[in-house]
Amino acid sequence: MNRIFHDYLDTLVIVYLDDILIFSRTIEEHVGHLDKVLSLLRQHKFKINGEKCEFGRTRILYLGHEISPEGLKPDDAKVASIRDWPHPQSVTEMRSFLGMTGYYRNFVKNYSIVAAPLTDLTRLDTPWEWTDRSEAAFKHLKHALTHYEVLKLPDPDKLFIVTTDASQYGIGAVLAQQEGPKLRDVRFTRELWKATAAEQGTQLQMTSGNHPEANGQAEQLNRAVQHLLRHYIKPNQVDWDEKLALIASLYNNAVHSATGVSSNSLLLTFKPRLPLDFLLPENQPTAAPGTLEFANRYEQFMQQALEQMHRAQAAMIDSENKHRHPSTFQERARKDEVDASKEFLEGLTAKLRKSEDERAELERTHSKKVALLEEQCGKEKAVLKQQADGIKAELAEKVNQQTIVEQELQKQLAVQGQELKKLQAKGEAINADLELAKRNEARLEGELVCVKNQFQEVRKASWFPNSPFEISNLI
Repeated sequence: MNRIFHDYLDTLVIVYLDDILIFSRTIEEHVGHLDKVLSLLRQHKFKINGEKCEFGRTRILYLGHEISPEGLKPDDAKVASIRDWPHPQSVTEMRSFLGMTGYYRNFVKNYSIVAAPLTDLTRLDTPWEWTDRSEAAFKHLKHALTHYEVLKLPDPDKLFIVTTDASQYGIGAVLAQQEGPKLRDVRFTRELWKATAAEQGTQLQMTSGNHPEANGQAEQLNRAVQHLLRHYIKPNQVDWDEKLALIASLYNNAVHSATGVSSNSLLLTFKPRLPLDFLLPENQPTAAPGTLEFANRYEQFMQQALEQMHRAQAAMIDSENKHRHPSTFQERARKDEVDASKEFLEGLTAKLRKSEDERAELERTHSKKVALLEEQCGKEKAVLKQQADGIKAELAEKVNQQTIVEQELQKQLAVQGQELKKLQAKGEAINADLELAKRNEARLEGELVCVKNQFQEVRKASWFPNSPFEISNLI
């Protein structure tokens, strides 16, 4: 994970094993950061567990700490376990308690001083004795951890204030920022220190508190400085820091047993001249840097130093193994490896056997369910078939009834058709009679017109019958 998010570490993402913490100032910026992280995971074929993910949170628990806009504080559950911690009854229990409280030592002011009486009880040369001082330290430490101060995260936009000792070389320093009326210590790695380490060709190594063996180079250097200081300063001397340059020169010019040469010779590719070198011509170099002779001689010089380091390492191993008995470490390691492999294979076999049993049980359960479903399906099919047969019978009966009705209707239609034909024939006869009557009526009307005309002619002749009888006879 560190290699995948190397370009974004401590700028928008923090990675601890498989836990990924993404932080941003605004929600829009957070969406962009989230897209970058998910794209990198997708690019490297990684998947996330959605059930364990939390998105868009302003307050979150991470590695036993609660991170929020207010700052950093311990997890309340951890603090509650410390508050309810019983009195330790042995060195092991005391170490467990100190291990828990030491994880949150940054939240306790003067933690080393407060926990000193309890730390003394874990030493091999100190008998276990729970005194009033131990009780007071135990209660004080629990109270301090349950009434902690929230650590403020450093703001890069604010002014940084460096507090250092009054020393020519700046031995101790505290980096802080102004937060309200007081200064707060900045306890996080910044880009300044990373850039400085990169420029010097070194790496920043993170170490655990109360574990000096984790930083062996620093501890070795501290021992060497203390050893050299004892020869040049007095117990009540106050200008010891002014002797550091002299001690550094002596240390770098001294011949070390591990390499057989001085540190300056290895670092500067040549031995710096001392006042004695001007009096002894044989100690003066004959080849100038940058020449082929100087390069060949320096290569031989480095080869000799490496050989001396191997000899010193072999001598140290022989010295350490002087009082040890021959050990079949490789055989034991191989046996342990074989035992571990056997144990792993046995566990794997047991898991496979368990998986087979579970699979067989699942198959049996599945077969039972399938049989039950088939039985239910058969019953449902039979019921559906009966229902379908009944529906078919009803439909057939209805079809027969409809056929009978249609036949009756056809008979009625045939009778009505015959009657209609009779009516049509009667209508045609009536129409013929009407036509005849109309012709007779037209004939009669013509005759009546002729009579009227004759009557008019008679009247014109000034002769008019005296009686109707005579008129009728006349007509």
